[in-house]
Amino acid sequence: MKSKSLKSLVIITFALIIMSTSSIYGMNQIYRGEIVSFFKDIYLTSNTVVNGSAVSFFGDITIDGEVRGDAVVIFGNVTVRGQITGDTVVIFGGIDVEEGGSINRDAISIFGSGINERGTIGRDSISVMGFIPSGIPPIGILVLILSVITIVTHTFSYIISIIALLFFRQRFDRMADNFNKEIGKKALIGILILVGGLVLSIILIMTIIGIPALLILIPALGLLQFTGTTTVKLAIGRKAASILNGRWNNILELTVGSIVYTLIDLTVIGRLFTLALRFIGVGEVVNSRFGEDRQPPLITSAIEGPQKGNGNDDK
Repeated sequence: MKSKSLKSLVIITFALIIMSTSSIYGMNQIYRGEIVSFFKDIYLTSNTVVNGSAVSFFGDITIDGEVRGDAVVIFGNVTVRGQITGDTVVIFGGIDVEEGGSINRDAISIFGSGINERGTIGRDSISVMGFIPSGIPPIGILVLILSVITIVTHTFSYIISIIALLFFRQRFDRMADNFNKEIGKKALIGILILVGGLVLSIILIMTIIGIPALLILIPALGLLQFTGTTTVKLAIGRKAASILNGRWNNILELTVGSIVYTLIDLTVIGRLFTLALRFIGVGEVVNSRFGEDRQPPLITSAIEGPQKGNGNDDK
């Protein structure tokens, strides 16, 4: 009798041990649905399983566990030490598949640091324009891209400004000379035109009948901004020449002004400053009617002829 009781006790004890072990294993395994993150990194531990996709904007994804879907990152990086059953797509970032890590389908990196493949990629590995150095944080990548765009934009604008200056030298001279006068008035004119033009553009977009007018309004606003910005750069270069007690030609003034303007425009606070300058530049263009010469004509006296006599000519 005692033997049967002892045998039953042993069986129950083993059953409890097995049940507790399986329950502990089940408790340690973490299952999650799809993950979407903004401005925050995602880290999946080795016991985490995502039943869906993991998406991050301006943040990195590090996977030690498993993603049973796709991994998508914009402005960030993906590090795979576990498994991704779907595709991995990174825009403005890089993909690092470490030893033991695997991506079952495609790995695609666009405008980032490329793909570092030490683990396994099941299908295609595609890297497009991988010019960004690895290790740069997401915000740093964004700043770098904006800086490149700013430099390229201002370089193109500088080339067009030189052409415009060759054709309208005197008009740009007059606008640059008068740039510091009545700044408040010109800034108000620029704000009214640019902000008003933006509001009007939105209204025209919402109405089908206004689309033809929009095709005229947008180029006109763009031409105003370009002319105003060129005037600003020329005025900056002219001010630099006066500070250095030098006499520069228009091309040199425009070159120095463009460099200074671009350097200011590379920072967030600097963009606010260049925006204010742009308002003033547009106001100068409108107020001066594109540098119109407003000097009054010279008044000259002419002798119409000999004066009439006093009536004694009939002698």
